[in-house]
Amino acid sequence: MTTNANEALNETDAAAIAPEDVTRAQDGQFSEETEGVLPVTWEKASGLLQNEQTELVDGPSIAMERSGAQSIKGQRITMSNSGAQSIDARSVKLENSGAAKLSAERATLTGSSVLLGSAKEMRLAQSTIGVAAGDAVSLAEGNRVGLLAADKVEAAHDVRAGILFAGDVKAGGSVSSVLTPVTAAAMGGGFALVLGVILRAFRKRAA
Repeated sequence: MTTNANEALNETDAAAIAPEDVTRAQDGQFSEETEGVLPVTWEKASGLLQNEQTELVDGPSIAMERSGAQSIKGQRITMSNSGAQSIDARSVKLENSGAAKLSAERATLTGSSVLLGSAKEMRLAQSTIGVAAGDAVSLAEGNRVGLLAADKVEAAHDVRAGILFAGDVKAGGSVSSVLTPVTAAAMGGGFALVLGVILRAFRKRAA
């Protein structure tokens, strides 16, 4: 009885490679089936938007890169080179991004811009914000703030704002503003009353 050389080679290869040592593709995912190793899969992260434009984004954890939305609602929002009309979340982190309105418990802005922002805890670094209201605001260098209202303000360097309403200010440098509660009162009770109503509205949203 003669045995074909190719058949013998094929039989040897098949015996040498057991099924449990095979790595194969299934449904567009790679699974490693070596004995004792759990399947390994790679999937797109849930809640990740890249180069997308949408009306509403709603989810517990959302990351946006080079994307935009009219309205964003969620628990944890992270934005990079992105923008939104309004953001309502528990925790927000903006990097080189912008928003017209922002309401959160904790907000961190780095190189970003917000028109109206309210948060219990707010940290600003090299950012621009029109109105910032919160319980505690921490300032790094390079910020531009129109109206800053907070129970506590901390800064390693200077504190500068167009209008400053703060109960306690700790700064490593100077503190300067065009308008303070004292100067607002001097300008008239009506002006101070309007500012007070605005600040209470923002603080309610941050609560």
